[in-house]
Amino acid sequence: MGHPVRSGQPVAFRTCLPAGCIAPLAFDASTLSHLRISKTMRIVAVSVRGQTIAFPVSLNGFSGAFDRIRTIRKQGWGILPAMP
Repeated sequence: MGHPVRSGQPVAFRTCLPAGCIAPLAFDASTLSHLRISKTMRIVAVSVRGQTIAFPVSLNGFSGAFDRIRTIRKQGWGILPAMP
């Protein structure tokens, strides 16, 4: 199943750690629905020199993890941002 998500705006890394970099993202309800039923998604990264690399990301467990985050948020555990 394909559902292209193209924002038109690049998302810059804000924090990089030894294990990887973190970029802020927000998905609308339609995109979240597609992520919940998809098996993989593809991320394309572009270097400052304009070189691109695309890699697949498994979405196994995404739906369950997303449901768990919603449950935790409803119970008031921790500080989590608002979710659609």
